[in-house]
Amino acid sequence: MRRLEKRIANLERRFHCEPVILQMPDGTEERIVVYSGNELLDLLLRAARESEAGVGFSPDLDVIRRSISGGEKGGHMIEFCRAVLNSPATPAGRAGGEDCTDGL
Repeated sequence: MRRLEKRIANLERRFHCEPVILQMPDGTEERIVVYSGNELLDLLLRAARESEAGVGFSPDLDVIRRSISGGEKGGHMIEFCRAVLNSPATPAGRAGGEDCTDGL
């Protein structure tokens, strides 16, 4: 029985998830479940790819884009994702779809 408990504890540590709590403009909270630090990095990479593609965002990235603040244990990766998603150089961040080089 002790071996089984040890194996379960190891699995729990391996698949431990942390909720990312996002504050929305209307005062509500949204949660995204992140299973590891690698998944946060994956969110950032997906944010960059989806911003470049200009075809819309996946539901989890759209929630991050619309949020006004949030955080996760161990860093500010969510704020970095939000900055990428709301960048003036991305189609979603452009007002009226103008080119980011206008006026240069």
